[in-house]
Amino acid sequence: MSLFIWDIHIEGNYSYTEDVLLDFLKSKDVIHGMKRDDVDCSAIEKMLRSEYNDVTWVSASISGTRLIIRIQENFDNMVMLETDAPSNLVATKDCKITSIVTRSGTPLVKKGDIVAEGDILVSGIVDITDDYGEHIRSEYVGADADVYGEVVYEYEDSQPLFYQKKVYTQNQKIAYAIRAFSNRLYLYAGKINFESFDIETEQNQLHFGSNYYLPFFLEKCYYKEYVYEQVELSKEEVEKILQKNLSNFFENFLKKGVQIVGNNVKIQIDGKKGKASGKVMMIVPVAKTEVIEAVIERDDILNEYNRNNN
Repeated sequence: MSLFIWDIHIEGNYSYTEDVLLDFLKSKDVIHGMKRDDVDCSAIEKMLRSEYNDVTWVSASISGTRLIIRIQENFDNMVMLETDAPSNLVATKDCKITSIVTRSGTPLVKKGDIVAEGDILVSGIVDITDDYGEHIRSEYVGADADVYGEVVYEYEDSQPLFYQKKVYTQNQKIAYAIRAFSNRLYLYAGKINFESFDIETEQNQLHFGSNYYLPFFLEKCYYKEYVYEQVELSKEEVEKILQKNLSNFFENFLKKGVQIVGNNVKIQIDGKKGKASGKVMMIVPVAKTEVIEAVIERDDILNEYNRNNN
């Protein structure tokens, strides 16, 4: 069993839950139970950086039977793809460019330009000219720049004045089980007579030391009964809830270094619910790396030709 991965451990995630990241990895065939020899840590790092724009650093490593993935999210930095291949910087969102500082490549936009998602912002093709401005040749580089743009976010939230609130009673039952792979054996489980209940599970995975995990789990399940109660909120309470949600929304973006430059969100309350809606203007990084595939294909053909020629 030491030849397989039995625990995928993720650290440093803030915006994305562990379940979201594990589901993405599963879609790429990175799963619990895969062979250690089949794990490509470098490919996993690139996949995560490419899929999630605000993940700027990823480290994947194998320790024992664990795949340990450490990530760093930083909305204030441009996402760069670590590659030596020629590449462009393209827009990640529809926006208005507010600033651009180019270190490598040919800038195709300037401050004030309106761009659409997918537009090339900085080209990886650099034209070389002579003293008279005549074109000599083109060189291919990895485009590198800090590009920020003003993005419009459509905000919407609602809160009903009347709703069913879940209230837990003092009644609960406990069950114990052993799980191996996808099979579960209950060691103790009484009859559950509750009409409505939630299940909370404490799970402990068998392991030797800190890195050798096995696909065996001891589970303790809590069955907690609840009932619904009709709750009526005042208009003041609804407005307070919507305002708090909006403040939390702003706070989460500010933690990532996003500048909020405009806000016209309005709160309206009728006889059934309150609604907060409007536009929020933000300044965010708007560039990501995109490899110039045509150049890679050309180089592959040349390399293949040279190998055959040799």
